[in-house]
Amino acid sequence: MKDSKLFELFKSLSKVEINRFKDFVQSPYMNKNEKTVQLFDCFYKALPKLDSLNKETIFNKIFLNEPYNDLKIRHLMSLLLKLAEDFLILERNKTMLFSKQLVLMDELRKRKLIKHYGSTIRNAENEQKKQHYIAEDYYYKKFLLEKQKELYESLIKERRTNTNYQELSDALDEFYFASKLRTLCDISSHQNLFNKTYNIQMTESVLAQLDKKPPQSPYTRIYLAAYQTLNKTSKENFNELKKLLNQYENQLPSEELKELFAIARNYSIRQLNSGNPDYYREVFDLYKISLNKGFLLDRKNFLTPSIYKNIVAIGLHIKEFEWVNNFIEEYALQMEKNYRIHYKNYAMGKWHFAKGNYHEVIGYLFNINYSDIFMMLDTKVTLLKTYYELGNIEVMESLLESFKQLLNRKKVLGYHKEAYQNILKFARQLVYLNHADKGKKAKLILEIKDTKPLPEKSWLLEKLA
Repeated sequence: MKDSKLFELFKSLSKVEINRFKDFVQSPYMNKNEKTVQLFDCFYKALPKLDSLNKETIFNKIFLNEPYNDLKIRHLMSLLLKLAEDFLILERNKTMLFSKQLVLMDELRKRKLIKHYGSTIRNAENEQKKQHYIAEDYYYKKFLLEKQKELYESLIKERRTNTNYQELSDALDEFYFASKLRTLCDISSHQNLFNKTYNIQMTESVLAQLDKKPPQSPYTRIYLAAYQTLNKTSKENFNELKKLLNQYENQLPSEELKELFAIARNYSIRQLNSGNPDYYREVFDLYKISLNKGFLLDRKNFLTPSIYKNIVAIGLHIKEFEWVNNFIEEYALQMEKNYRIHYKNYAMGKWHFAKGNYHEVIGYLFNINYSDIFMMLDTKVTLLKTYYELGNIEVMESLLESFKQLLNRKKVLGYHKEAYQNILKFARQLVYLNHADKGKKAKLILEIKDTKPLPEKSWLLEKLA
């Protein structure tokens, strides 16, 4: 049931769309049978907990006192799916007014119905001005309208001294630069992710032209800032992108806004990973905005465990303890069921360690079923630190030995293995160090500072301070 096309389509609809679909199904003008309406009602009443539905339960509600027939319920579901698809087409047609107007303009021009042709152009222009969103197609429509205006003028005046050629050319440039920059952002993001190289023509020419004459349209400015954020290290471009997103976020299509926030977020994470601690707050704030807008959920509307874990780590680092505690509780429910309890326990263990509640840490971290090798390794590091803080050196020594053996067995850790081996090396030295020996202590501090990779460097140095 969960994998059926009808189930997936229902889950994709917003509350507003669901109610419009209800009116569509119940309309007396629709060609459908009563059983189809009843099937819709079963889905509608189950919202938002569609997972609770199954074919047998639905069949018994619709076909009273009949033995279950899988073919019969599947046929009924296919009828409702067809209605849902018709509804989506109708919804899309409502947004295609401009395309219809263009077809009408072409027909009116061919028939030389000049008065009707002119009024249709004006109506389309007025509709365009009312558009709330700034998007790539806005500039394309603007260019097409200027083209229609030029054709209209040539139809009513055989020889003209005044034309809209300048406006036509400007509109084409606006569309080209906007479209080119958005494409360049997509390519740059893909290159950064998969380390691929593309030979893209005209990039330098476009950037040189925009440098010579900065764009006026907000959409082009946004994507210029996004491209520069992806390809340059200057914080100025990143700040410009953030400013423009804050200014125009309500006018950008949701899908594009999601991509643009991902560009800003990934830039901040790269800066953080390169050793710039100033970006902890930047990453945290961008995560919060993206969470509130639903941008971090996957296509099944789940929060991935890796993002959940990262947000907890960033929030704890900047001591946003109350916010992180609320996040742990609320967003554990946004993950798939088999992850929830284990990642919540992991997060609560990290939260209690950051708060200094060391006795609480152990209880949470021992109630985890590890599906992620790196979560298991990080948990062991947290336990090592906890035993040290509690002064339980005997248990810590035992964990150091078992941890060492685990690293030796694991062959898939890559460069991460060296990082964990360095942690174990210095944790062991920390245990056996005579803190009264200032010479050895100073030597150990210098060695820790010079060692890379070493994820727990700040904690080790703190213990030696």
